[in-house]
Amino acid sequence: MKTSIDEIKGIILSINEYKEYDSIVKMVTENKIIDFIAKGVLKQTSKNRMLCQPFSYVSLQLTHTSFPVLITGNVIQSYYKISQDLMNQAICNCLCDLLLHTEIDLNLFHLFDQVLHRFHIDDKKKYTLACMFIKDILIKDGFSMHVNDCILCHTKKNLETISIKDGGFLCHNCNQGKYKKMHKDELIQYYSLFQYKEEKSDVLGYGLKFYGKKYKEMKKLGYSKEKIKDDISFSFKANVEIKSTELSIKSVKEKAKDE
Repeated sequence: MKTSIDEIKGIILSINEYKEYDSIVKMVTENKIIDFIAKGVLKQTSKNRMLCQPFSYVSLQLTHTSFPVLITGNVIQSYYKISQDLMNQAICNCLCDLLLHTEIDLNLFHLFDQVLHRFHIDDKKKYTLACMFIKDILIKDGFSMHVNDCILCHTKKNLETISIKDGGFLCHNCNQGKYKKMHKDELIQYYSLFQYKEEKSDVLGYGLKFYGKKYKEMKKLGYSKEKIKDDISFSFKANVEIKSTELSIKSVKEKAKDE
């Protein structure tokens, strides 16, 4: 009886030695984490070696069995430059670990892809997007921060720190030296991160510019209209979120100066 084959797209998270030349590979897809066996990939001559490199976006053919085995596939996008910088690699490895402890959905998957892209090109906004990724995981797991006012007495005055234990900002009276006082800029960044609202940015103006440029780039590469639409929509969401957060930080800082 012929073994059926599954075609699966995902991003490689880790690879662990299983036997002399075999490995167990962990990959995140659009809705779950899967493990599969990659036979012979530790050999330098293995045709599937490149398919199992961490931070690679791949399309794979796996056996439809209780423990899938890699047959073949192709690399959609290799974010190999992440591994060339120890700091970038360490951060992205931590983000990979976070994915193992949360529920995966399409939005989170595409956001993770965007994060890896930013670190691959060493974009200056990579840390902003990484923070947004962590924030989304925290919120999905029920750990959002209360940043509108003091979480204990609800005053908006004299906010000076954030308490992980209490779950939000603390004012001077409620903190009473328990936690280190934070600089106002740090508090503003926390506020902007957890109070992100898409309408704060010029979505229409920014969208027309972003969509037009991205569409032309992908059209030249031969992508279908459906693929372009899907890719642009998630890229746009991530970029708007960064732009919106930056504008939010700027507006709150200007307001603080006026006061």
